[in-house]
Amino acid sequence: MALTPLDIHHKEFRSARMRGYNEEDVDSFLDQVADEFEKSSQENAELKLQVEQMRKRLSEFEEMQTSLQSALLAATKSAEAVKEQARQESEAILLKAQEESDSLIKGSQEQARQLMLRAQNERQKLERDFAKLKDLKKRYLVSIREVAEGHLKQVEELETREEIEAELDIPLVAQEAPVAVTGGGAATGASWATSGISSSASISSLVSSSSTCFR
Repeated sequence: MALTPLDIHHKEFRSARMRGYNEEDVDSFLDQVADEFEKSSQENAELKLQVEQMRKRLSEFEEMQTSLQSALLAATKSAEAVKEQARQESEAILLKAQEESDSLIKGSQEQARQLMLRAQNERQKLERDFAKLKDLKKRYLVSIREVAEGHLKQVEELETREEIEAELDIPLVAQEAPVAVTGGGAATGASWATSGISSSASISSLVSSSSTCFR
């Protein structure tokens, strides 16, 4: 049975026959005890109320903690999912970039190979054309030399024949031919000699100029 301050205040003791307590002292003490007990009861009630409030707040905090933990777990899972998606996307981008880079490199190498092959073909063609021109120059110079030598030979033969004819005609002119005829014959011989010299000089100049052009 719970004891209340009223129980203490209204408590009555039986009188003892011998050596009993003073009633006023006992009543005064009981009043003090009742007052202190009442204060303690009030404080206890307040403490119980505070404890109940604390329990409610603790429950709220626990619920909040649970919610925060759930939110943190969800955020962690979401972050891991985002991280995994970002990793997959980055790997895909890197793979695509690598493939494009390899394709560009292969294309550049093939283009460079085609250009090198074309350049080699052009070089070989130029070398063949140069060889043909060189051979044509050689044959042309040989032909010109042969023509020039033929003309020179003809000029030499002509000069030799004119010299011989001149030697044979000198006595006849001195003895029989008129002066006018002699002059004409001399002029004719001189013109042939001059023509022969001019032809020789022209042929030599032609050979020289042809050699210069094909150097």
